[in-house]
Amino acid sequence: MQLFQVSNTLDSPDPADPEAGEIVTITSDISDFSGIASANFRINGITAWGLMRDDGTNGDAVALDGTYTALWDTSGVA
Repeated sequence: MQLFQVSNTLDSPDPADPEAGEIVTITSDISDFSGIASANFRINGITAWGLMRDDGTNGDAVALDGTYTALWDTSGVA
């Protein structure tokens, strides 16, 4: 698969250093002419990963708009 556009944002008061217990919204605009079957996020240096959605649920604002969203609960982050 070739990705034609990827941009990412973390919605947090300090995305580089989220507070433990904070819910951080992670979004990524992804497009591919072949379609996207699924998207995941992984944060280096922290054991954090998860499924990103583009179905209008779990923090995703608009279904099928190419913006994939995940809500990351930072509980347990030291």
